[in-house]
Amino acid sequence: MEVRVDGLILNSTGTQTHSTLVDVLRSRAAFSPDRTAYVLLVDGEQNERAISYGELDRQARAVAAELQDKVAPGDRALLLYPHGLEYVAAFLGCVYAGVIAVPAYPPRLNRLNDRSLPRIHAILQDASPAIALTTAAIRTICDPFLEKFPSFRSMKWIATDDLPEARAEQWKPVELNGRSRCFLQYTSGSTSAPRGVVVTHENILFNERMMAEVLESTEENVVVSWLPMFHDMGL
Repeated sequence: MEVRVDGLILNSTGTQTHSTLVDVLRSRAAFSPDRTAYVLLVDGEQNERAISYGELDRQARAVAAELQDKVAPGDRALLLYPHGLEYVAAFLGCVYAGVIAVPAYPPRLNRLNDRSLPRIHAILQDASPAIALTTAAIRTICDPFLEKFPSFRSMKWIATDDLPEARAEQWKPVELNGRSRCFLQYTSGSTSAPRGVVVTHENILFNERMMAEVLESTEENVVVSWLPMFHDMGL
């Protein structure tokens, strides 16, 4: 069986044309829309939030549509999120829009002397993001930083958890391939200024396939992680 998803012809396993992360999620959403993609244990044990491949695809398209109205493909987007499912949707929304995600540690509540601020400032100086994506709660926390730091004021801001799901219908697919830039991964900055590395779709998919082979993983496996998603390894 074959199905066409935004111009891509995918077979029943959804593996025929996986050259980008967009291909991967679009095929999962087409063939297994109700299957669970992520589960977040909010309290670390029982309190669960889950999202299916279909829901994740819709949320990513909603973020991408908003980005397409405000910035151009190839622009950078700073991600300032706590650990959570909103982070996943925002990261993939950038990918869907052809916007280069720049993950960063979120600032702490009303702490202008927060140790994460020098790192964020260095990333802003180096990457020159056109827009910042975050939650409504973090956006409020950032208000004092906008007053103090010009680099914060120069960006547009989107609270992605405020976006209506219907926004997804306004997403327009962009042309991407394996060599398209996916995100900028910055070093911690603990010993020197943070340095960014360009990660392409080809890079990340190769890495995922290599890990799958080493771990002998199948579609039935479940991976559990306690690392925050804005941490390099959590990402």
